[in-house]
Amino acid sequence: LPPGLDSAMLRATGGLPALVVAVIREQVQRGAIWCEGVSEAGRARWAWDPAARLMPGEDTTRHIDRWLRTLPEATRAIVQALAVAGGPVPLDLLLHAAGADPSGADLGPALRNGLCTVQLERGEEWVSLRRAVLEPVLVRGLDEEQIRSLHLALADAVRVRPGHEWEQRFLIVHSARGARDPEDTRMLVELGDWLAGGGRPWEALETLDAAS
Repeated sequence: LPPGLDSAMLRATGGLPALVVAVIREQVQRGAIWCEGVSEAGRARWAWDPAARLMPGEDTTRHIDRWLRTLPEATRAIVQALAVAGGPVPLDLLLHAAGADPSGADLGPALRNGLCTVQLERGEEWVSLRRAVLEPVLVRGLDEEQIRSLHLALADAVRVRPGHEWEQRFLIVHSARGARDPEDTRMLVELGDWLAGGGRPWEALETLDAAS
């Protein structure tokens, strides 16, 4: 494999064979992976453009959609909320936003299927999507009103937590993305400027991207 492709593919697909095959096929079709010739050993020598994003195409989307349809409705709601959150989320917050059982039982099928993973961070359980290709497919499957409602549900869920900096930023981001009021988007831009001024450029970029 071309240097870096194996680790990028693992991050994108979690190593699931069907997704690996689908993503590689799509990358070849897009010209992001190509054959440079044959090595002295008689093997094909492949190259990859690291700047190419491993975004899911039709084959990958079809695999994921078929996979998601096997999940119980409550589990799908959790996974969809996690995709809209755009990153790891504390377990209690995620369950609250998705309207799921507080016991966490509804998350079980997503953990067993390898869709999500749970890690201990800051003394509590945080949930994240295990495969990067899932997030764009899940969000694309929701209409604008569903996405807005999930942003607002995430904002409501974080209000019951201690008001530390992470919670405050999470509240501003998801309140703004769930609202129709341009004033809320302005607050998001101001937060991005504040983060940039505080020497946190990557967080600022993520926040400003959310405002676009």
